Amino acid sequence: MKALAIACVIREIGANIAGVFHTSTSGDDFRGEPFEYLKQSGFLGGIDPFFVLQRPLFNQVSPTFPNWGGLTRAELEGIPLDKLSNAIPNSGDSDVDGWVGGILSLVEEVKLSELDLITIYE
Repeated sequence: MKALAIACVIREIGANIAGVFHTSTSGDDFRGEPFEYLKQSGFLGGIDPFFVLQRPLFNQVSPTFPNWGGLTRAELEGIPLDKLSNAIPNSGDSDVDGWVGGILSLVEEVKLSELDLITIYE
């Protein structure tokens, strides 16, 4: 119940910028592969890319869906813009490359807006 309340607050006061989507059958792959690739690629510098998917908010972590994650404005400032702009995912898997490209576009857009990034995964 708490998870739904936090997600509702995020939706109410936040702005929907973009989304990265997957089929219901590829959920497990989405929650792992693109974030592992981002970690290995270094596109986000030293930031743990799994924070985009799941991270405490208001000191709460959701044990079920929806989950939330994000990056602070300070963390986003630490990612060189040229690293984001020039990043070309090349994992060898078109799904992973599409997801990584979507995540990087989202991170870049929020960075340019000088905002914190909060994500909801449901």
